[in-house]
Amino acid sequence: MVCANVGDARAVLCRNGKAIDLSLDHKASRADEQERIKKQGGYIVFGRVLGRLAVTRAFGDFDCKNIEVPVDDDKKEIKNFVLIEPEVSTLSDYLTLDPRDYHRPPEGPLCSACL
Repeated sequence: MVCANVGDARAVLCRNGKAIDLSLDHKASRADEQERIKKQGGYIVFGRVLGRLAVTRAFGDFDCKNIEVPVDDDKKEIKNFVLIEPEVSTLSDYLTLDPRDYHRPPEGPLCSACL
């Protein structure tokens, strides 16, 4: 199973009455997202990217994308502190490996939702 998400949309797998998180919110409080933004010359203030946006990946929010950042006295680079690029994760434990069963869903209820 492959899951891709952007922003604060969540993907959850329900299996035998248990909810299993397939994604993590892209919030400015995540250490890996903070590191990515800081490496590009951005900053997090009050838990927000550039002091404005609480999520680190989003489809809109263009005021945090394509920002000119000075590299030295006479040179600037365009940076995207808020990405459109989804985070992709794979969960193979819920798929059967037998090719004869490939098109059959795993036993038990299975639902997938994006909230």
